[in-house]
Amino acid sequence: MQKETAALTRRTVLSAVGAGIAAGAVGTGVTGEEDTDYVLEQNGECVPIEPIRGEVPVETFYEYTLPEEYVSEENGAVTGDGPSYSSGGTTEWQRAQTSIAFLYEGPEQLSLVVVHGNVETDDGGSVTFEISGLPEGGEWTVKDDLYRDPDTGEIASTNYDHWDIEEADHTIDWTWGSSGTDGGAFGGLGEDFDIEVVPAFNEAAYLYDEYYEGIVTDWEFVSGAEGEERISLALEDALRIATGSCEDPASEPSDEDDEEKDEDDEEKDDKRGRGRGRGRGRGRGHERGRRRGHD
Repeated sequence: MQKETAALTRRTVLSAVGAGIAAGAVGTGVTGEEDTDYVLEQNGECVPIEPIRGEVPVETFYEYTLPEEYVSEENGAVTGDGPSYSSGGTTEWQRAQTSIAFLYEGPEQLSLVVVHGNVETDDGGSVTFEISGLPEGGEWTVKDDLYRDPDTGEIASTNYDHWDIEEADHTIDWTWGSSGTDGGAFGGLGEDFDIEVVPAFNEAAYLYDEYYEGIVTDWEFVSGAEGEERISLALEDALRIATGSCEDPASEPSDEDDEEKDEDDEEKDDKRGRGRGRGRGRGRGHERGRRRGHD
């Protein structure tokens, strides 16, 4: 099926422009008992979105392929014939120098999926996401990349990504090389959620140019039951993914909400500064080397 990309300016990043985005588009709740609306907001602009729908669990759909010795329940990976250290199940939506995100509705639950890079190109890249509002009952069922040395049980020395997901707000540093991807899937969103993603691409990313070279030029949200619509996003700005509708007054933050958000942001910045000081040593101690079968 031919994909349609909404051409959006930075001023109107999420304007409902283009034939691929209809004002009445909705997502269907996993339970099937009633419809649930999902929205995407950035820079004050809002559009309705719809999950990609599939008949397999998100781990199978994502198809995070690793060498057999690294596959574990912790990372949700599989073995296969495709390129290792990559998402083999999302190649249809991958693009060169592009990071994508979407909702995936499987047989049992709704998941948020992110995939960075493209297995069919030589481009690498780096990105850091700070994600808040993830439901407490959910979990990262796919962690691309997170794998351990089978001999020690510790994070393998060639696993450069950082997954700081022990507290309510999650910070993940990804970096990938030629013919590889990074990303993950958070399952169990439930019927009511309000998630914020604060991105840091390229030079702003924690692992930029530390192990792999490459630039991300585009960030897109994929929508539609078959992923037939693509929504362009601003690389520098926070993204909100939530249940509700664009016309719902509840989706408009109040002045009190803004004040609380400012306080939360200050606390996050302070925490981030302390955490980065500790975390920097984790990556610097490793040599720049081979991870995905090539330099």
